[in-house]
Amino acid sequence: MLPKFLESLGNNLAHQWLAQVFSPAFIFWFGGILAWISRFEWENFESFLSQENTTQPLFYLLSGLLIIGISAIIVQRIELYVLRFLEGYWFRWMNPVRHWFINIKWKQAKKVRCQLKRLSQKGLEVLTTNELDEYVRLDCQRRQTPYKKEYLMPTRLGNILRTAERRSFERYGLELSVCFPRLWLLLSNDIKAELAEARAQLNVMVRIWIWGFLFLGWSVWAWWAIPTAIIVMCSAYFWMLDAALIYGDLLESTFDLNRTLLYKSLRFPLPKDPTEEQQRGRALTEYLWRGFTDPELTFEELE
Repeated sequence: MLPKFLESLGNNLAHQWLAQVFSPAFIFWFGGILAWISRFEWENFESFLSQENTTQPLFYLLSGLLIIGISAIIVQRIELYVLRFLEGYWFRWMNPVRHWFINIKWKQAKKVRCQLKRLSQKGLEVLTTNELDEYVRLDCQRRQTPYKKEYLMPTRLGNILRTAERRSFERYGLELSVCFPRLWLLLSNDIKAELAEARAQLNVMVRIWIWGFLFLGWSVWAWWAIPTAIIVMCSAYFWMLDAALIYGDLLESTFDLNRTLLYKSLRFPLPKDPTEEQQRGRALTEYLWRGFTDPELTFEELE
């Protein structure tokens, strides 16, 4: 699960906030009006709008804007909880279902590895075009899935984000939830902007999914609200997967290219090889998390 710090990155783009938050809310309530009209006919709606009291239209307009604004803010506040649910962080009473899905994902992961191994044994240089395409597809799928069963999530979205979270620890011994808030303060503004933009896109897709789910409520007035909601939810989820892949790749790249900034700013000695880096990374994570590390380790001299 991504920590609160990472989950809120996308909310820092203030110049896009109105468009991202209020546009889906406006479309949702406009769809509700259309559903109401289709249920109670246009004549009733027209007579409702043509009342003689001149202050009522202004009152309805202001009330509508207030409802749209409040509902948009509420949805924005719950989108992180919905994202966790879509990742597979479910309630405890859902654990049997969660474990069932994880077992399915584990069987699929083992099957993918077996197929990759079979193709690799042939030799990439002798693979046919179709086999090479299959190898690339399987390799991408493997890369988006945690290697160990205990880290698997019951949904594809959860596995994509979990893999991105684990990668910095598996490669460099740096725990993302501990190290990234410190590394964030050392990054350039351009890198921060790229990460924030990628996170914002993921948040927007989650927001659209929520509005699609809520759109099901208009089905009490119009049957077409159900297929519309399903189409919106499915589309948003697939776009969510693409946004999660981009976000995960940027997180990985951030550690690949900038992790030494942590060592230098904390005066930790830089590792000399990948094996030593795993040990030093774990020591650095322990130092940041608990405030102590190997007593034999000494700080580097300030330049």
